[in-house]
Amino acid sequence: MNRGHLAPRHWFAALFMFVQGSAFMLNLSSAAGRDAWISILLACALGVGLLWAYLLLLQRYPRTGLYDLFFLGFGRIV
Repeated sequence: MNRGHLAPRHWFAALFMFVQGSAFMLNLSSAAGRDAWISILLACALGVGLLWAYLLLLQRYPRTGLYDLFFLGFGRIV
């Protein structure tokens, strides 16, 4: 079976769109009221930060999956 390969920029685009879309679809707490947009902005910023870190790992270890990256980082502990 021929498996396709996704470039890191395609992973970034897919994950970025997922984070952005899911951040706006969240059922926000009624306690936030009119200031709910602040939590959406913070969630987007944190999501982009996580994506950036994951892309750096993908560039450093190009043929390694997420599970293998966890194994490299944490060893057999996890």
